[in-house]
Order: sequence, then C-alpha cells, then structure tokens
Amino acid sequence: ASTSQEKLLAQLAAAASVGCIGRAVSSSPLRPGDDPFWEMIPSLLSSMFAHVPDEELTRVAGFIRHTLDPSLALEDDIIADPWRPHGEIHAYMP
Repeated sequence: ASTSQEKLLAQLAAAASVGCIGRAVSSSPLRPGDDPFWEMIPSLLSSMFAHVPDEELTRVAGFIRHTLDPSLALEDDIIADPWRPHGEIHAYMP
C-alpha cells in the first residue's frame, strides 16, 4: 500500500508542478531541498483547490513569486503611489 501511495503522491506533485503555483515555486531562487514547505505548496494548493482553474490562481502565484524572491520589481503604479509604503512591502499579491 505504501508504494501505491508514494506513486500517487509523486503523480500529484508532478501534475501540480506544471501549474502556475508550481512554476512560481520552481522559478524562485530556492534550490530543491532548501525549504520542504515551499516544495509541498504546489501539491497542497492543487489538492485543496482542485476545482479552481489555474488562471484563477495567477495572483496567488504572483504572491508566492514575490515572497520567495523579494528582489522582484513591483509595478510602477505601486511605486508611484505616495500612500503605498512600497519599501516596506513584505507580502505582495500582484
């Protein structure tokens, strides 16, 4: 039973890795093994929100991208807005 469960988990992870969340994690500066939490996120989110189309998760993927790589640029309208403390943004959802 353990082998079939491991195969199923591997299949789920492979499927989740090609979605926008998986691409956001894989495009980050993290190397495999750096943080197991982020390696689980694509599978976890795809299993929890299996009914949500990938295109509806693009903002979440943007949040993950910016969380994992805070050096990414913010949009010009955020930087130009004097009321947004863009220098202090630590969690951003485009």
